[in-house]
Amino acid sequence: MILSDGLYTGRDPAVDARARAGCGIAIDYRDMSRTRAGDAAVMRVDAPDSVQPGEAFMITGWVHLPTPQTVTLELWRGEQRITTGQRELPAGLSRVTFRDRAGSPGSAGYRLTVSGAENDSVPENNTARFIVGVEGRCCRCWFPKPTARVWAPPAALGRSRCAHRHARPGRRIT
Repeated sequence: MILSDGLYTGRDPAVDARARAGCGIAIDYRDMSRTRAGDAAVMRVDAPDSVQPGEAFMITGWVHLPTPQTVTLELWRGEQRITTGQRELPAGLSRVTFRDRAGSPGSAGYRLTVSGAENDSVPENNTARFIVGVEGRCCRCWFPKPTARVWAPPAALGRSRCAHRHARPGRRIT
């Protein structure tokens, strides 16, 4: 028994079904698809994998609409809304572009959301999430003279936290 929305993501299942039928194996199926009328969807997002601190960069979203309509687009970085607005988009695939400027080194999580004017039958595909890495050290790490009370070995820099943020006077960081 196969339960399906009718949208396959790999090979065409009809080829396998014909092969099974040729061997005398019956396949029962139930179509669980939803109507796709009015389904606004973020199809994909193109953004750089990594940027430098302070660097401006472009984010391109690809939105699919079944009919021409006015949609609301929102771009978030973490819990901060970068932009929101309404645009009139045609039916089919449309490109929407945004700009942002990288902050401090680390990873920035983004969320692009589209809301159509019509009743959306598949709201799960209205949001795309992605991450842009910001290269560089996450802080200004420095190594004092060996006679200092706190010493941070070079291996500490390879960890996800910087050594000096967690240093306590008189403690050795390992």
